[in-house]
Amino acid sequence: MKVTLVSYSKPVLEGLDTPTDLVAFCARVSNPSNQINSETAEKLIKYLI
Repeated sequence: MKVTLVSYSKPVLEGLDTPTDLVAFCARVSNPSNQINSETAEKLIKYLI
């Protein structure tokens, strides 16, 4: 299988250090007071999958 990277995103906000943090931040758009919560990011990603 051949894979080609066509794009990548880099967060500009402090506290979004990993791709998991970025996805969790975007998933929490309806709850701004909890958007930068890396403690439960992995649990949220598992729920989304």
